[in-house]
Amino acid sequence: RQSELARTADLSRSTAHNMLHTLEHLGYVQRDDTTRLYRLGAALVPLGQAAAQTTRAAEVAGERIPALAAEVGLSFALAQVTSLDEAVIIDRAYAPSGLHVGITLGDRYGLFDGAIGKCMLAALEPDEADQLIKQSDLAPRTEATITRPKELSREVRLVRGRGWASSVKEFNENHAVAAGIWGSEGRMELVLLALGFPAQLGPKQIPSVGSLLRETADAITEACGGEPTDRVRQVPTTNGPSRAKGSKTA
Repeated sequence: RQSELARTADLSRSTAHNMLHTLEHLGYVQRDDTTRLYRLGAALVPLGQAAAQTTRAAEVAGERIPALAAEVGLSFALAQVTSLDEAVIIDRAYAPSGLHVGITLGDRYGLFDGAIGKCMLAALEPDEADQLIKQSDLAPRTEATITRPKELSREVRLVRGRGWASSVKEFNENHAVAAGIWGSEGRMELVLLALGFPAQLGPKQIPSVGSLLRETADAITEACGGEPTDRVRQVPTTNGPSRAKGSKTA
């Protein structure tokens, strides 16, 4: 009942009434006129399905990255795309022996942060990605950071065409390769990331690792009911681009 919801949420009756009215209009709740009780609406079904699919894809990817790390001797991570301009590290795996690049769970990456950022930019419509690049100051993180809009736009088009991104000392002194995992609505939901020191992941190794990540990401996409990567590519929207802060690895 409205009165119970207002009391539980510590809202005034008028505020609770207005919120419920809006939610009912959007289909997120339904009101029984006889009992005056509210129940969840049909509009929540696709949202629940999308959340379940992302969870399933994260589980499948999480099961695969330890084997990938052992196979190629690199650090692997899984980032969840939480908005147009941000992805958060939610899982990681290291090679069973030898030195490795450390990965911090919960680290956040923006549109202009290494290989993950390039994947997010490539997931956008080309015109939208180009516009966001032009609007950014592209502040350098290292001497190798791409700071020219036209050059970064060309790089993003390359990523869009081959299905994987790389960062060679552009974000920090490490090298990284990344590929996107797609949801059922053609949205990039997750990013699969490989990290290594320059001696571990050099220019000769990057293309083969990129192909491996692309094949693995495509397999996870298909296994979890996602759209093929040649469909329209979108990510959840937010108010605008931002730049992730802090010392991270990719």
